[in-house]
Amino acid sequence: MFFGKKTTVTIPNLISSPLLIIENTGAIHSVNAVFCEIFSIDKDEVLNKNYHEIRQLKPIEKNINTSLIQRRPENPRLSYRDKHFEVSITPLEVDRVNCVSVHFYEITPFLEIERELLKRNRELMIINTLSGAFISSENIEEVFSALLEKVLLITDFTTGWIMLRDEADFEVKSSHGISKVFLKEMNEGKIVDLCDNIAKINDPLYIFEEDEIDAIPVIKREGIVILSAIPIKVGNKLRGIMFLASRVNREFDFNLASILSLIGSQFTLIVEKIELFEETRRLSITDSLTGLFNSRHFYEALDKEVARAGRYRQIFSLAIFDIDDFKVMNDTYGHQVGDEILRKIAGVILKESRETDIVARYGGEEFVVIFPNTPKHDALAVAERILRGVESSSLVPDIDPHIRITISGGIASYPEDGSFPKDLLYRADMAMYKAKSAGKKQVVCYNVTHEKGIQKT
Repeated sequence: MFFGKKTTVTIPNLISSPLLIIENTGAIHSVNAVFCEIFSIDKDEVLNKNYHEIRQLKPIEKNINTSLIQRRPENPRLSYRDKHFEVSITPLEVDRVNCVSVHFYEITPFLEIERELLKRNRELMIINTLSGAFISSENIEEVFSALLEKVLLITDFTTGWIMLRDEADFEVKSSHGISKVFLKEMNEGKIVDLCDNIAKINDPLYIFEEDEIDAIPVIKREGIVILSAIPIKVGNKLRGIMFLASRVNREFDFNLASILSLIGSQFTLIVEKIELFEETRRLSITDSLTGLFNSRHFYEALDKEVARAGRYRQIFSLAIFDIDDFKVMNDTYGHQVGDEILRKIAGVILKESRETDIVARYGGEEFVVIFPNTPKHDALAVAERILRGVESSSLVPDIDPHIRITISGGIASYPEDGSFPKDLLYRADMAMYKAKSAGKKQVVCYNVTHEKGIQKT
């Protein structure tokens, strides 16, 4: 490209994007009208001026200088007002004078597309990361620990905890970076008012300002200066809150807020899946009529209890209960009444048993109870309390309030009466049939004489 040495070059005006030419002295040799229009400058303010004097060129000043001195191309980016440019700085000669052309290519639309793609990629990364943590967790109880770990990694927070709501109470399900004292205080309900206030807010994200944190002593004592709360809702019901905190100040910009809101939405989907999974699991181990554990779960629990007791050299007891004359009751009043009796007896057994006991419907009119770490005489005391509870209850008041349903039971203990599940079941069954043959409505503890002379009916 050749230009007259002392004349203003007109070729740049033929180019529809901003362009100027700078001599090796730094003087601007020529400039087109598009440059002047976009960068809001008169042509007379540019021509023959040193490029260092042009404020709009300051961001790429070093690049122009490098290209002039080292005679190599440079490709910086420049932003001016709401426009963004990729700049091509190319060495050339004008009438044997070393120059550079500075050509501006607007990339604003491409940057917007790029930002949108980055945003979508980030969202997909968050969704895939959290979904992967949920899918890869073999134990449902460990899901929240895995999820919190991933969230802290994504957001660059170092401290966080997840609280789930059980009826009215909030329980810490997972935590990272908090002290044992703070964890204990939360489990004692020290931030329940905070959680209740968040529950009333219908926002996907809440950021606590410094003065708000000062008003929460338990949070302030932990040294937290930044706190965000992400409600986890299923439908209109608040199922929990995820807290992310920092002990050093950090900026909350739109991007971070967007990420946290997306995490909250993803958490909601995961909690829905967890609840569905837990409900499916509950139904799979629950007897549909009585709401007790079913026989399948009972067998699994008995196997685990035998293994646990054997490992730690402990004892436990097993009771089998059978409703006395249940066939007669069914034949007399019908199966609907029989089902109601089963439900009510199940309720009595569950009420009179201890929290650690495992209560199941064994089949038909039989129920079983595993008494962990319990000797035979203690299990007998609980079993007799169950018997009294059943006998004193009016189970069919609509038919005849004077009818009293009774049950009989048998108890066997590990390892005294057997070291295998089938042996314990057999011997508890033998003891129960001994109770039946001895007049019903009683509980009998197994001994070896029970296996002689008993014929099941």
